Amino acid sequence: MKWTLNIIWACYAYVLGLVLAMGFPDWPGTPPWWYAATALGMAAAALLWAGSARSKLTRRGVPGAASVSLILGMIAFGYGRYTAANTVPDRQIGTITLAANEAAYRVDRQPVEASRLRLVKRAEWPGDLQLRLHGELDARLPVRDEAGIHRFSEDHRWLFTQARMPLISNVITIPGDDPIGTAYRVDQPFSRITDVEVVAGQVNGQIDVYRISNHIGSFVRPRRGQSDVTVLGRITHDPRVYDFQTVLLVTPEFVQYPAGGPFFRVEGGDIQVTVNPQLTGYAELARTAAYGADVQITGELTVAGGPANPGGFDARQFMRNYNVYGLMRPFQPRGAPPPLVQVVPEGASAPRTGHGLVAFSLELRDRILLLFKQTMPYPQSAFLGGVTLG
Repeated sequence: MKWTLNIIWACYAYVLGLVLAMGFPDWPGTPPWWYAATALGMAAAALLWAGSARSKLTRRGVPGAASVSLILGMIAFGYGRYTAANTVPDRQIGTITLAANEAAYRVDRQPVEASRLRLVKRAEWPGDLQLRLHGELDARLPVRDEAGIHRFSEDHRWLFTQARMPLISNVITIPGDDPIGTAYRVDQPFSRITDVEVVAGQVNGQIDVYRISNHIGSFVRPRRGQSDVTVLGRITHDPRVYDFQTVLLVTPEFVQYPAGGPFFRVEGGDIQVTVNPQLTGYAELARTAAYGADVQITGELTVAGGPANPGGFDARQFMRNYNVYGLMRPFQPRGAPPPLVQVVPEGASAPRTGHGLVAFSLELRDRILLLFKQTMPYPQSAFLGGVTLG
């Protein structure tokens, strides 16, 4: 009975962590810290219960502290899980201090690679301010074969070359009547900021510089008609094959944004790719064997729509619950190269496969379904397959 109550309390504590993350998403901390707090809470609970059992201490002291540790650990786990799955955290990398017509930049941390930036106003001042950022960009450029397909090494790495170039941003205008906390996105990505130039305006104040997270959710655009992007990733789920299309869940590793720009390493999130039968190579994708293949995809990167009416179905949140933050539907004009291709590692004769145990399980499922269809008429075979294998 005691263990049953502890399990119930742990479940409620997890739900409480989710609720706190929804209500207070700006609390400090990132998911790794919350997971560390979870591990500490669980470890403390286990040690306290083990010590209580060995030394036969009173049941009111140590076991109660163990239950509290378990509950706190589950709250931290719920908060961290929701934060990791439903937010795109940006990190502050520096501060611009303004005095008259001069600007001093203090570096808290340099981005480890090409990063998009945004500035956040932290003080009020009269009049508009215009400034430029000076720095460098380590652009990641693709290595392609004769067919224009990105090369993939024998040790399963996408091949790039890196070019370092000096960079000056466009003029960034910060109106004086904007409220504190207003954010301004920088058009050009930077790897390092070396100087800040005041173009116009004499103000005293402070501006925080943030690195925009490379979570795939920060690259999507809500409307169609956007320029195409290129995604390099891997099919990490069983393809869903229908009569009229195939749906793939792809975990992206790199994204080229915008078209013709540098490649960014993706830091989280999956995308759903809908493939039409008219695409070249469709037969190779519309089968279970496509699980685990590395792919190069070119097309619009959009996002599912929200609820049409208050309280209605929210397709965007539904997909985020499954870690899907973007949608792609590649289109192939007549005579154009395929926008979705499986990439074969150098020195190999076939694309990669997924985890061996998962691939074996999927193949076994397909064989059992085939046996049902060969030995039973429809709709009995479909009913039996749905009941037994889902």
